[in-house]
Amino acid sequence: MSIFSNGAKQHSHNYRIMLIASTVLSIAAGLFSPFWIVFIEGFGDVQTIGIAFGWVILANAISGHYAGRLSDRIGRKRVMMIGGYAQALAVFCFTLVVSLGQL
Repeated sequence: MSIFSNGAKQHSHNYRIMLIASTVLSIAAGLFSPFWIVFIEGFGDVQTIGIAFGWVILANAISGHYAGRLSDRIGRKRVMMIGGYAQALAVFCFTLVVSLGQL
Protein backbone atom coordinates (compact mmCIF):
# COMPACT_ATOMS: atom_id res chain seq x y z
CA MET A 1 0.00 0.00 0.00
CA SER A 2 1.32 3.42 -0.94
CA ILE A 3 1.52 6.26 1.54
CA PHE A 4 0.06 8.54 -1.12
CA SER A 5 -3.57 8.55 -2.07
CA ASN A 6 -4.64 8.88 -5.69
CA GLY A 7 -5.22 12.60 -5.17
CA ALA A 8 -1.67 13.11 -3.90
CA LYS A 9 -0.26 11.15 -6.87
CA GLN A 10 -2.21 13.36 -9.28
CA HIS A 11 -1.02 16.47 -7.47
CA SER A 12 2.58 15.25 -7.66
CA HIS A 13 2.18 14.49 -11.39
CA ASN A 14 0.73 17.93 -12.07
CA TYR A 15 3.53 19.53 -10.08
CA ARG A 16 6.17 17.71 -12.15
CA ILE A 17 4.54 18.78 -15.40
CA MET A 18 4.37 22.40 -14.25
CA LEU A 19 7.98 22.27 -13.05
CA ILE A 20 9.21 20.90 -16.38
CA ALA A 21 7.18 23.42 -18.39
CA SER A 22 8.41 26.29 -16.23
CA THR A 23 12.02 25.14 -16.59
CA VAL A 24 11.76 24.85 -20.37
CA LEU A 25 10.14 28.30 -20.55
CA SER A 26 12.88 29.83 -18.39
CA ILE A 27 15.62 28.28 -20.52
CA ALA A 28 13.94 29.44 -23.73
CA ALA A 29 13.49 32.96 -22.36
CA GLY A 30 17.14 33.01 -21.28
CA LEU A 31 18.26 31.98 -24.75
CA PHE A 32 15.99 34.55 -26.38
CA SER A 33 16.78 37.53 -24.13
CA PRO A 34 20.14 38.60 -25.65
CA PHE A 35 18.64 38.61 -29.13
CA TRP A 36 15.57 40.50 -27.87
CA ILE A 37 17.70 43.54 -26.98
CA VAL A 38 19.46 43.48 -30.37
CA PHE A 39 16.09 43.08 -32.08
CA ILE A 40 14.54 46.06 -30.29
CA GLU A 41 17.55 48.35 -30.77
CA GLY A 42 16.71 48.51 -34.45
CA PHE A 43 13.40 50.23 -33.64
CA GLY A 44 14.48 53.20 -31.56
CA ASP A 45 16.63 54.72 -28.89
CA VAL A 46 17.14 53.47 -25.34
CA GLN A 47 14.43 55.74 -23.89
CA THR A 48 11.80 54.39 -26.27
CA ILE A 49 12.81 50.83 -25.44
CA GLY A 50 12.53 51.62 -21.72
CA ILE A 51 9.03 52.98 -22.24
CA ALA A 52 8.05 49.82 -24.13
CA PHE A 53 9.34 47.64 -21.28
CA GLY A 54 7.47 49.82 -18.80
CA TRP A 55 4.21 49.23 -20.66
CA VAL A 56 4.86 45.48 -20.61
CA ILE A 57 5.40 45.52 -16.84
CA LEU A 58 2.26 47.59 -16.31
CA ALA A 59 0.22 45.26 -18.53
CA ASN A 60 1.50 42.24 -16.59
CA ALA A 61 0.54 43.82 -13.27
CA ILE A 62 -2.97 44.68 -14.46
CA SER A 63 -3.61 41.39 -16.25
CA GLY A 64 -2.36 39.42 -13.23
CA HIS A 65 -5.20 40.83 -11.16
CA TYR A 66 -7.82 39.78 -13.68
CA ALA A 67 -6.19 36.39 -14.25
CA GLY A 68 -6.42 35.76 -10.51
CA ARG A 69 -10.11 36.57 -10.50
CA LEU A 70 -10.63 34.38 -13.56
CA SER A 71 -8.80 31.47 -11.91
CA ASP A 72 -11.16 31.74 -8.96
CA ARG A 73 -14.09 31.28 -11.33
CA ILE A 74 -12.87 28.69 -13.85
CA GLY A 75 -9.90 27.08 -12.08
CA ARG A 76 -6.15 27.51 -11.94
CA LYS A 77 -5.35 24.82 -14.49
CA ARG A 78 -7.51 26.37 -17.18
CA VAL A 79 -6.08 29.83 -16.58
CA MET A 80 -2.52 28.47 -16.72
CA MET A 81 -3.30 26.66 -19.97
CA ILE A 82 -4.85 29.78 -21.48
CA GLY A 83 -1.85 31.81 -20.31
CA GLY A 84 0.58 29.31 -21.79
CA TYR A 85 -1.16 29.37 -25.15
CA ALA A 86 -1.33 33.18 -25.06
CA GLN A 87 2.39 33.35 -24.31
CA ALA A 88 3.20 30.95 -27.15
CA LEU A 89 1.08 33.06 -29.51
CA ALA A 90 2.82 36.25 -28.35
CA VAL A 91 6.27 34.76 -28.96
CA PHE A 92 5.16 33.67 -32.43
CA CYS A 93 3.83 37.17 -33.13
CA PHE A 94 7.29 38.61 -32.35
CA THR A 95 8.41 37.11 -35.65
CA LEU A 96 5.88 39.33 -37.45
CA VAL A 97 6.91 42.64 -35.83
CA VAL A 98 8.33 45.25 -38.21
CA SER A 99 7.94 48.42 -36.11
CA LEU A 100 8.14 49.53 -32.48
CA GLY A 101 4.43 50.31 -32.43
CA GLN A 102 3.63 46.65 -33.07
CA LEU A 103 5.47 45.56 -29.94
